[in-house]
Amino acid sequence: MEEKLTMKQLLAILAAGLFSFCGVLIETATNITFPTLMNEFHISTSLVQWMTTGNLLMMGIMIPISSYLKRRFQTKKLFLVAGFLFSIGLIVDIFAQQFTLLLIGRFIQGAGVGIALPMMYNIILEESPERLLGLMMGCGSFVTAAAPAIGPTFGGIMTQYFTWRYIFICVLPVIVLASFIGYFCMSEQIINKHEKFDLLSFIAVALAFVSLIMGFSNLNQIVDDLVFVLGCFIIGIISLYYFTKRQLHIKNSLIRIEIFNHKGFTFHTLAIMFLQMTTLGYGLLLPTFVQIVLKQSATDAGVVLLPGAIVGAVFAPIGGLILDRLGAKKPIVLGLCCSFIATFCFLFFFKNLTYQSCILFYFIYSLGIGLIVGNTMTSAMSHLPKNLQADGNATLQTLMQLSGGIGTSITATILAFVQQGTNLYDGTNRGALFVLIFLMFNINIVILSQYFAFKGGRKNEFKDKVVVITGGTSGIGKQTAIEFSRKGAHVVAFTVDKEEVCKQAIKEIGNEAFYIHCDVSKEEDVKKAIEEVVLKYGRLDCAFNNAGIGPDGVRMPYESLTEISEKTWDLVVDVDMKGVFLCLKYELLQMQKQGFGAIVNTASIGGHKMAPGFAAYGPAKAAVIALTEMAALENAAFGIRVNAICPGPTMGTELTKNSLSTNPHEEAMLKEHVIPMKKLATTQEVVNAVLWLSSDQASHTTGQKIFIDGGMHIA
Repeated sequence: MEEKLTMKQLLAILAAGLFSFCGVLIETATNITFPTLMNEFHISTSLVQWMTTGNLLMMGIMIPISSYLKRRFQTKKLFLVAGFLFSIGLIVDIFAQQFTLLLIGRFIQGAGVGIALPMMYNIILEESPERLLGLMMGCGSFVTAAAPAIGPTFGGIMTQYFTWRYIFICVLPVIVLASFIGYFCMSEQIINKHEKFDLLSFIAVALAFVSLIMGFSNLNQIVDDLVFVLGCFIIGIISLYYFTKRQLHIKNSLIRIEIFNHKGFTFHTLAIMFLQMTTLGYGLLLPTFVQIVLKQSATDAGVVLLPGAIVGAVFAPIGGLILDRLGAKKPIVLGLCCSFIATFCFLFFFKNLTYQSCILFYFIYSLGIGLIVGNTMTSAMSHLPKNLQADGNATLQTLMQLSGGIGTSITATILAFVQQGTNLYDGTNRGALFVLIFLMFNINIVILSQYFAFKGGRKNEFKDKVVVITGGTSGIGKQTAIEFSRKGAHVVAFTVDKEEVCKQAIKEIGNEAFYIHCDVSKEEDVKKAIEEVVLKYGRLDCAFNNAGIGPDGVRMPYESLTEISEKTWDLVVDVDMKGVFLCLKYELLQMQKQGFGAIVNTASIGGHKMAPGFAAYGPAKAAVIALTEMAALENAAFGIRVNAICPGPTMGTELTKNSLSTNPHEEAMLKEHVIPMKKLATTQEVVNAVLWLSSDQASHTTGQKIFIDGGMHIA
């Protein structure tokens, strides 16, 4: 990763950011126009809110496929398509003479923003230096947070002094400019032209979002249309369930659901969802309350959000700087305190709310939001491996749009329901109180979610990962299993050891590890063992193909080509070479379905540097190196890394121990004349290499052979 961002990268982020900015700008600006649109088109509150909800819905449908689009198409081409759609939507709204056409234009805009929005965060995650990641994510949040600072005031001025159509007229040239910048500055990336689009998954997620939004939008009609509302919720839940199950069982999934196996990511995402519901709820409630209850103008209604939106935007990058220096927890906790206090004040002083107090309380709330949103997204992504971050970003952005639509719908529903049967002033005043109670409930959910995110989040990078280790009940294999287990992984040992040996080893490994009797030289054994692991855990994160054997199972095979028997050759080659091949085959098949995984094979210094007497062992280990390179080449595009370790003589292994026992002078000879560092490797030194190669710290390392031999390979 580069130490600094280039100007081209910064411009690419800017171009994508302008799309996000304009999308939120129009969303918050049009909220101000709701009373005007209601009068002009003779529509209700529940209908006019579809100006926001419909746009968010289209974004929510398009964003889930952003991870697929990223893998399948060049970024700059996608960006041009997004710009074209956004521009067409703006033109439709500029000339719309009916509310239906106005909604169609907003839907088209939502499709364009839905394609472009994830690009900004993907660029930041992929190209920002680690030391600046918090700041850059904060800047991304600044872009989207700056829009609410301008949007309401902008919308109020356009509505009061010109016409609401100028909201769309003014944005059009910005989108055209952003499209040109993006086209020339977006970098090219490796694409998979052969990846198929799963239409059924797309239909399922689209149906789920439409149904859920329709259900929430019509909650105020539940008494009159009970069947319709309940039907929407049932269809939405079933569609979402089908989508989720399908992603787990198809090769080319739209979104890799495995991201939710990471608890820190899951709870942070939940917090973001309820926070988005709260923020969008405030964005609809306050301008409406100010105009109808406090009798202020449309411009004043826009200004009520301005100071808060400005401070929220400013504190987004400041919060990112704090994260880079102190971690995510401190700025997030401070932000939660601000948001809670502000919402409490709205409720406590509700009967005496003034225009000025609304500005003050929303200012405090938005200060908290500036500290929370970007840092929560950064912290959420930190719980995912690099190869899953695009899926995590797509999921996070999707759920933000869905929850934003739900928040807007519920707020509008509460207001519309209470307004029925009474005058607009009294209905809006009472409805605002119920909305604030709803928003306070959301804030408490956010606090609980953040608590569990930090409490149950990643203690280390192997937390809850599924690791298979062949030969995992002795020597290097067992020590590696113990270390993986200590770091929170679910360890499965493949072994041919006797039951009592296995039980004792599993007791030492701990953390609910278990073993599967598996002869790695038999294809059916390996196939069934991998299937059993996947059946139990649903995935396979890491594999360590370590099983090795000598002529009698315990000694190194010291025999020349002319001395070795066919039986010994077959025995050694079957386990040390064929066993690695079979394990690789079925591990890779599973990891290809997932789109991620890390594999480490045990080769040997003897596979790199031939020595007399290693007639079977040396060629078998050389073949392991070749297999490693082949597997790495064939599977890099799937997000799978395959590497090999090449230990020299290692203390703590049965092969070395038993071999040295037959020749007491060999150890001294190795130290004095063969190993430059004058010592044998320890088991822990080998294990450390395996752990590193299996970790995200080696995220760009594949096809390598790592020597743990004290310099033997260069002597």
